[in-house]
Amino acid sequence: MPAKSTMPNRREVIATTVALGAVSVLPSALRAAAADTSIRKFSPNFPQHQLHDLRNRVRATRWPDKETVAGDTQGVQLATIQKLAAYWASDYDWSPMQARLDSLPHFITGIDGLDIHFIHVRSKHKDA
Repeated sequence: MPAKSTMPNRREVIATTVALGAVSVLPSALRAAAADTSIRKFSPNFPQHQLHDLRNRVRATRWPDKETVAGDTQGVQLATIQKLAAYWASDYDWSPMQARLDSLPHFITGIDGLDIHFIHVRSKHKDA
């Protein structure tokens, strides 16, 4: 039986990339109460105009020259990232990711003047 690869699969790369892109719009929602140290419920909501803007920025990417080495020893290959960006800019459906985020208990609290976002989910394992 072949060993399981430690490399992320396409779905994991796409989900991570999209989540990171979406998180880039969070700061405006988190700035409001940075001095408040209480733990507050938080609902990550990404307005359609921000998602549209993100897609436009992905489409407007200025790509570097093709890498000079074969393989991924110096990072993800340009062609791979370009395919991923094209998928996000045209075909990616954000709504399942939003539903997944909505299913989790989100909170924020102020630490050193910054609002810190966290998810509180208890482990299924008693010894965790």
